[in-house]
Amino acid sequence: MTTLDAASRPNSPRERLRATRRNLLLWTFQGWLAMFFVASGYAKLTAPVDHLALLFGWAGSMSTGFVRGVGLVEVLSGLALLAPLISWQLGRAPLLGAAALLAAMSMIMVVVHGLRLEAGPALTSLALFSLAATLVRGRSR
Repeated sequence: MTTLDAASRPNSPRERLRATRRNLLLWTFQGWLAMFFVASGYAKLTAPVDHLALLFGWAGSMSTGFVRGVGLVEVLSGLALLAPLISWQLGRAPLLGAAALLAAMSMIMVVVHGLRLEAGPALTSLALFSLAATLVRGRSR
């Protein structure tokens, strides 16, 4: 559970159960997003760009530095989603910032894949946006 002040603590057992379930759901979303973006970013950092162009069509039309930069942002943001595991008070700001950044990046990729008529990647990016936006909303409370 998060550290809450006395006025916002759930009072009834039903409220506590609801808060616990919400917390577990948000941690699940954090874990999924962290795994996805760390893996995706690692691939962008380490694989040759011509191989990446087969996986990510847009990577073939961008500079190597840009693709590597996107990979670095994805890895760091994915790790920042797990910052509350170290300290909730210190990790809350990196978590919210990373989730907001990943939501924005995912929405940009929905547009990029949509313009390229890539339905599968566009839907994947839309799902990632939904998870990240839910995480921002849920953890902002």
